[in-house]
Amino acid sequence: MNNNSNFNRQLKDIEFGNYYEQRVLKWLNRNDFSGNILNLYKNPYNVMDMISENQKHIIELKTRRIKHDKYEDMMIGLNKIEEAEKNPQYKYHMYFLCEDGLYGWTYTPNKNYLIKMGGRNDRGKDERKLCAFLPTEDLCLITTDINSIS
Repeated sequence: MNNNSNFNRQLKDIEFGNYYEQRVLKWLNRNDFSGNILNLYKNPYNVMDMISENQKHIIELKTRRIKHDKYEDMMIGLNKIEEAEKNPQYKYHMYFLCEDGLYGWTYTPNKNYLIKMGGRNDRGKDERKLCAFLPTEDLCLITTDINSIS
């Protein structure tokens, strides 16, 4: 692929993520967190995506073009786990919007996950880094009302 098509693919992936980020945010604010409103972080480069108004819950959302159980685990940047470890006063949730619904995993110290290199290099640059691999059996179904294909 040439640099222009790599750039276009990266832009499409960003648009894809932003679109579903808005959909999940709206769904969560209508259906979850006991009336505690969630907001997107103003800085798009923040480590995490959303924070509750009472600042007790912090959420990272990953939108995947797969069913939640296609693999034995779900990959997330290790920096997300490190952020949770540094700030134990907050409750950190890793959400995965998949083809078959929205799934969640809440960080707690000593929770089961594997650390290894992960990521991608199909958009014209090496985006691999240390990642946490969360067992899919530890994911909790939040809803099938929304998914990554509708």
